[in-house]
Amino acid sequence: MQVRRLTLAAVVTLAAGAASGPSVARADPPPAPGRMIGLLHAWSADDSTPYTKAINNANVIVGQSGSKAVKWVDGLPLYLTEVPGYAASAATDINEAGVIVGWAGPKSGYLKRKPVRWDPDGSYTLLTGNNESSWAEAISNDGHIAGRMATSNTAARPVRIRGGRNLPIGEGSGTVAGVAAGGIVAGSFNECGTCATTAFVDGSRVGGGTGLFGLPGGSDSRTVAGAMSADGLKIFGVANDELVAWAYEANPADGVHWRRTRIGRPPLPGVLTVSAVSSDGARVGGHTRTASLEQKAWIFENGAFVVLPAYSTWVEGVNIHGTVTGAMVSAPVFWK
Repeated sequence: MQVRRLTLAAVVTLAAGAASGPSVARADPPPAPGRMIGLLHAWSADDSTPYTKAINNANVIVGQSGSKAVKWVDGLPLYLTEVPGYAASAATDINEAGVIVGWAGPKSGYLKRKPVRWDPDGSYTLLTGNNESSWAEAISNDGHIAGRMATSNTAARPVRIRGGRNLPIGEGSGTVAGVAAGGIVAGSFNECGTCATTAFVDGSRVGGGTGLFGLPGGSDSRTVAGAMSADGLKIFGVANDELVAWAYEANPADGVHWRRTRIGRPPLPGVLTVSAVSSDGARVGGHTRTASLEQKAWIFENGAFVVLPAYSTWVEGVNIHGTVTGAMVSAPVFWK
């Protein structure tokens, strides 16, 4: 295991509320919480781009740097144990027990990847022994793992990874938004960027039994699930190009178990993407992207959108403390 020192550089501070004149008759409300952005030190022995993918409530961040899986802990970036025979690896998620999942494989493309789990003691396990190309993208606090299985070098389908096997969810290509306690998996079918996409949830609570359920999207033919709370009771995503929440109801009188609530949009132009939620479902993060490829990160908390400082940014994870992780151009970053 290689250890390198982490340098945190505070770069930009988000303005938090406009200044107001003195007031004697009333107390002004407290300003909205700001966010400061910091750079995570990263290194590259090749031409790979460092990035983060997730953060847990202990503020451990995971991702990739120098084509290797890495975690940032207490001011130090640590390479995860290398998997012999593979040129690259990446960490994609971490649970509250510190168990990390991701993949090992070639430096580019989906084919020949293998899903990997790294335990807190540094040991690793290859999760499948078959010839299928797949990778892990999410792990629940009780150890359930979900990911994707390659159908080509650029397309993949959602799967559960269990018992050394890939267990496909639905038919065709798609994405995984998360896996929750009990093995509840959420995601979207059809990973085409702008065509018809259907958000789904698959697990033991659906419809009062088991099975696959398409989440309601109103009049929009493009619903995308982006993130799910740790208990599986809330899923956040996009419908009609606005942030929506799907909440599970255990015993509805009308038989409808998943209720959709429209939340709205951040004050930013461009196509909306939702990519992260805190484990308690209280904070949601994502970015917008314009036709000129300008990206801007945001989070939704306490009933309001907060635009995060710096341009060309996006969010990958947020925890219950409000610490956000993501990237800015080609640098891994955090906001807090």
